[in-house]
Amino acid sequence: MALSLVAQSDLIGVAPRRLGRDSLAALGLVPLDLGLDLPNLSLCLAWHPRFDADASHRWLRAQVRDVIRGSITQGEP
Repeated sequence: MALSLVAQSDLIGVAPRRLGRDSLAALGLVPLDLGLDLPNLSLCLAWHPRFDADASHRWLRAQVRDVIRGSITQGEP
């Protein structure tokens, strides 16, 4: 995990605050504001057209979309 690497070194890390919120205190890390506005990130899925109708592949794509949407809608503290 990247936060563990940062905690055991003199490195710094940049990540969405919500990803590490639960682990920061346990690792002795202190969250700081980045100090600048970053643009929104666009995410997309890509697959070979032969998998368009494949039931297993459709299920997997739906799971990935749900996880991504869930992490986005949780929002920042």
